[in-house]
Amino acid sequence: MNFRKLFAGAFLAFAACIAAAAMHGCAKPKAPNVLFICVDTLRPDHLGYEGYARETSPAIDALAAESVRFKTCYSVSGWTLPSMATIMTGAYPKDHLATDFHWSMSPELPTLAGVLRKAGYDTRAYVSHVFLKPIYGFGDGFASFDFSVLNVGHPHDVSSEGP
Repeated sequence: MNFRKLFAGAFLAFAACIAAAAMHGCAKPKAPNVLFICVDTLRPDHLGYEGYARETSPAIDALAAESVRFKTCYSVSGWTLPSMATIMTGAYPKDHLATDFHWSMSPELPTLAGVLRKAGYDTRAYVSHVFLKPIYGFGDGFASFDFSVLNVGHPHDVSSEGP
């Protein structure tokens, strides 16, 4: 399973939730919480909820047990920048323009974070990938966007577990 494919499908599901909540004339139920986690290059066959025998992911397994999961999804690109730009905008790379190290997402396109923020959600991002920084347009729509972990050192050498 390709997780980029997984998250492209997740964007469509989030957009459907927002559209349903925006319908007029209906009793407005409490908006659902939305937690979007993207882990670049995570192998699902090494996660407990996918059947891996070693206990490698108890927190992810617990979250997966209560969550919507997508088994079949497709990605528009094989690398992070255009794939995540598509997830955040719902647009193809030719339309969002984030297709090269020197290009960012088109500022004219709405983002998932922007749609959620306009709907009253508290939008926050905690990012540790160099291609997901605000310079590429990924900060748009977030009330808080923290990529400070990138200032600590090389992302492959940084751990959230401390010294």
